Amino acid sequence: MCYDGLPFDPQDAYARHLQSSPIEPNRVSWHPTSGPEAWGIARLLQHAFDALAGFPAKRKRLDTVRPEILKKLKTRLTHESIEAVCDLADRSIAHAERISPEDTPVPLVTFNTIDRTLKSIVQVASFISTHFFSDTAFGSVIPVPQFNVLEHLDALWVESAQLPALHQHWHELSSQLAC
Repeated sequence: MCYDGLPFDPQDAYARHLQSSPIEPNRVSWHPTSGPEAWGIARLLQHAFDALAGFPAKRKRLDTVRPEILKKLKTRLTHESIEAVCDLADRSIAHAERISPEDTPVPLVTFNTIDRTLKSIVQVASFISTHFFSDTAFGSVIPVPQFNVLEHLDALWVESAQLPALHQHWHELSSQLAC
């Protein structure tokens, strides 16, 4: 909570602020967001961490996150869809193995399974980023293309003369995958 020079207990910085700034109606003032005088940011961070620690009666530097929160996050990451995607990736993609009839079959992974997996991982990452690190921008799971995705949208996908070869290629792929 005290990174960037923020005070652990913002009360002293707040008292100095009140003494140095007269309180007047309709007066706007700037508050520091880093360093030992950033009492506002320190209060927000302390309150956010207190929520994770279960709002202790007396705040201490050795307060910890409640174990049930960590358990819920871990449970979220052990969802059956995540296990299925990991098993598929380990056994068929990253470390392709020959699977015999006696082996445990590779789980069926659908787009819905991948979607549920991604949703769980993103929710946990977002919770950790926001609540543990007070950072709302952990990144995006949406790829950002480095080109114009609409550039060839008005072009033909295939010319009529190429359709027989495309059908032949499709049937060959289908035959290979059916085995």
